[in-house]
Amino acid sequence: MRYPEDLNRSKRIQAQEQEQEQEQALEKDYRELLDPHIEQWDQSITPPNPPSLATLTALAREHNKALRQRYWKELALLWLIGALVLSGLLLLWQSSIILFAIVQGTALVAAIAFLAVSGINRRERRRRQWQE
Repeated sequence: MRYPEDLNRSKRIQAQEQEQEQEQALEKDYRELLDPHIEQWDQSITPPNPPSLATLTALAREHNKALRQRYWKELALLWLIGALVLSGLLLLWQSSIILFAIVQGTALVAAIAFLAVSGINRRERRRRQWQE
């Protein structure tokens, strides 16, 4: 004679086995339905001829060369503008020391105002970031 515990255990085991069989059947149906579509999609997004490593390296090298040339041009332009500004200030100093002092004072006040405004804006942005 079997005890009720053994009957319950055997029923639970059978129920678990049936669930596993149902899950395997569902998975099989799922694979049968979707595998061809997944294969087709995978082939559609895979490039037919991916570029070689040498091609990618050459592309990166060309890009770096172009950037380097651009940076040198920008640096030369910066030096040219700086030389023009300094020579203008030197000529102004030679012609009128009072006008030179006014220009220098105005530039100093403008720089201080710019730094103050940008500092305030930076602090406000940081506060908003922390509040979010």
